[in-house]
Amino acid sequence: MPVGSSSNLASEGHRPLLPFIALLFNKLLASGIFPSDFKHAVVRPLLKKNENDVSDPKNFRPVSNLSFLSKVLDRIIQRRLQAYLDGNALMPASLCVQI
Repeated sequence: MPVGSSSNLASEGHRPLLPFIALLFNKLLASGIFPSDFKHAVVRPLLKKNENDVSDPKNFRPVSNLSFLSKVLDRIIQRRLQAYLDGNALMPASLCVQI
């Protein structure tokens, strides 16, 4: 399984990688680059209801799985953007979402 493809990255065995991941994220955030590899998803069909006929494609919905690193970077960007908007009163209170 490639690095960054599951949440096992944060486990004890991968702890030595965390400073390098933090450095990578800081450089990406400073440069404004979101790597194209982080945008690639594995799309799998998921049955809508267990009792549905599995031979009918209409009974499935697509589920996209992004890499763990992509999800973490996305969450960091979301939190920073939300903090900026909240801190500068740029978003109406009715639209604010708690993270």
